[in-house]
Amino acid sequence: MRSEIPRGTIYIGDAYNIKLPKDSVIASILRLGYNCDFYEGDSAVVDSVIRPVTYLAPYYQTDNIIRTYGDSIISDTTASVKYRLEEVKPNRTRLTIINVTFPQEGNIQDWRTLKHLSEQYSRWLNQNWIEKVK
Repeated sequence: MRSEIPRGTIYIGDAYNIKLPKDSVIASILRLGYNCDFYEGDSAVVDSVIRPVTYLAPYYQTDNIIRTYGDSIISDTTASVKYRLEEVKPNRTRLTIINVTFPQEGNIQDWRTLKHLSEQYSRWLNQNWIEKVK
């Protein structure tokens, strides 16, 4: 396994329950100094006979999360993290990470590498972003 900075987008798919209302989760992300942009999702005509319309679900996006270890900055920064926020109870929100995209375009083809990177960035996001939001 090479230890170079990944390229492209890595699917994560992990969900976390946070004991805060949705607006407090958003406020926590903003207090950390990050953006929390909401996107309605898109609809596009794919094929008017077979599949008339494809809908992409609404999501939130936070950009430029710098990966740190202790007080030092490690050399990779995410271009964006896409996630969903769903208030499941009045004081409980489910944050589901959709994917992480890196600044450099690229395409990782090896499934073992993708699985390893997905697990690695899932752990990192949980420890360095989700836990701080809580």
